[in-house]
Amino acid sequence: GEFSHLVVWKIDRISRNLLDFAQMYAELKKLGVVFVSKNEQFQTDSAMGEAMLKIILVVAELERNMTSERVTAVMISRASNGQWNGGRIPYGYDYDPETSTFTVNPQEADVIYKIYDLYEKYNSLITVTKVLNELGLRTRGGNEWTPTTISKMLNSPWYIGVYRYNYHNEKVTGNTNRAILKDEKEWVLLEDHHPALIDTARFERVNAMLWANRRSNKGGNTYMRKNIHVF
Repeated sequence: GEFSHLVVWKIDRISRNLLDFAQMYAELKKLGVVFVSKNEQFQTDSAMGEAMLKIILVVAELERNMTSERVTAVMISRASNGQWNGGRIPYGYDYDPETSTFTVNPQEADVIYKIYDLYEKYNSLITVTKVLNELGLRTRGGNEWTPTTISKMLNSPWYIGVYRYNYHNEKVTGNTNRAILKDEKEWVLLEDHHPALIDTARFERVNAMLWANRRSNKGGNTYMRKNIHVF
C-alpha cells in the first residue's frame, strides 16, 4: 500500500531475463503496483500491454544471449591463436602486455620447484603447505599457502608450457564458485605457448600421486583425472 507505480527508464534496463522479470512482475501485480516504462509507451495493466511487455523482454534476452555468444566466440578464437585473454597472471611468470609474451619470474619459479620437490618427497599437500609457511614463503598476494592453492598449482598444465582455455564453467553454489568441466572437445590446449618450468613426465607423475591420494573420496576427483594424459 505504500507504492502505486514502479517506473523504469527502459524495460531491458531492469531485466533481460524473461523468467526473472515474470516473477517480479507477478509480485507487483499481487501487491497492486503498476509497472511503467518511460521509453515503451503502452499500458501494462491490460492484456495487450502485458503481451507487448513480454515480447520486448524476449527480444532483450535474445540480444543478451547473442552478445554473450559473440564475445565467447571471439575469446575462444583469440585463445586458439595463442593470445592471452587476461586474468590473473599465473604464479611463476611475468607478462609483458606490449609484446604479449610470458617470461619466467626467477624468484617465484624457485617456489614452484620447491612445491614439486616437497610434494614428491612427502606426498602430502598439508605437509607441503606447512613447510612453505614455516619457511616464511608467501603467495604473490602476501598470504600463507593453503592445500587448495598448492593442489591447483600442481594440477595446472600451465607449468609444462600448455595454455588451457575454455575447459570449465563457474557454477555459483551458495557463497562459493565451483568449476564444472566442459566436454574435452571444447577445450583449447596449446602446447609450447610459453616457457615451461616442469617437464611433462614429472607433471604426470605428480598428478598421478594426487589422484591416488583422492581415490578414496568418492572414487577419485574427476577434475583431477581428466587432466592426466590429455596432451
